[in-house]
Amino acid sequence: MSQTTIVKRTEQICNEFDQRAAVVGFAMARAELAKALAEVESEDLAALEKYHPRAMKLIAHSKKFVVVAEDEPYYLAVYSLIREFEIKKGRWSDTDESLYLAAVMARRSATDPEAKP
Repeated sequence: MSQTTIVKRTEQICNEFDQRAAVVGFAMARAELAKALAEVESEDLAALEKYHPRAMKLIAHSKKFVVVAEDEPYYLAVYSLIREFEIKKGRWSDTDESLYLAAVMARRSATDPEAKP
């Protein structure tokens, strides 16, 4: 969910709260607000899980991890190290290899516009 969508949804929830509080009372409106916020949080978590399941798994288990952005100069070095380790462990899939090769090609294209696949 984008930040704009979250802001709009939050404004909508607040407006609904104000309207409901006038009709059903503050306590009931508060319970409804908590439920609505939990649903938004659930949607956000689902979107994050879809975007980066590995990071979400680590977060769920309260594990520390390092984030390396694709534009960092050491990105491919870290990616290659992970690849090497996972291949040795037998956990590197064809999908992992395709993603890795795409990252290598993207870096080559970014640093050398004349590079060919």
